[in-house]
Amino acid sequence: MKNSYLLAMTRPENRHYHQTTLTHIAEKARALRRARGWTLADVETHSRGSISAVSMGAYERGTRSLSLEKSIEIAELYGVPLASFFENSSEREMENSDPSDGRWVIDLRALARAEVSRTSTCINGFISHIIRLRRDWNGEIISLRNQDIVLIAILAECGVEVIRKWLLINAVFHAPK
Repeated sequence: MKNSYLLAMTRPENRHYHQTTLTHIAEKARALRRARGWTLADVETHSRGSISAVSMGAYERGTRSLSLEKSIEIAELYGVPLASFFENSSEREMENSDPSDGRWVIDLRALARAEVSRTSTCINGFISHIIRLRRDWNGEIISLRNQDIVLIAILAECGVEVIRKWLLINAVFHAPK
């Protein structure tokens, strides 16, 4: 009886997960490159020729096999964990979300350039935690809910309006109306 149960659980229709495909990995590699605003030639330049533009294009199209060693090198180049190539991305959710739904879209690059203060330190700490929880290693933007802004204000021991004003001045792509 035990063996028949184990055999049944190994059938694809009974699995409780979705296997990552080569297409998904290729799409993820392309999305990471594009999120940085890089061309294929930029990849070659930033990798000091270790990853040629032609090879990267083939990896992204899925027409060339990607070794584990090269996958690690690409992940390092983009500054993301290798595991991010195998996880579902929140990128599609971001592309399809309506920014008027109460979400704050934060420019993480602008946030990193902001002057260090108690407020910025609290916001950075909160956002770093959210990035780890979501496993969203894109590194360019992140969306926060209005409730997140309230929580940041509590952690920073200041008013919600102080946080909202700081974000509007320093790091927001889009604020809810």
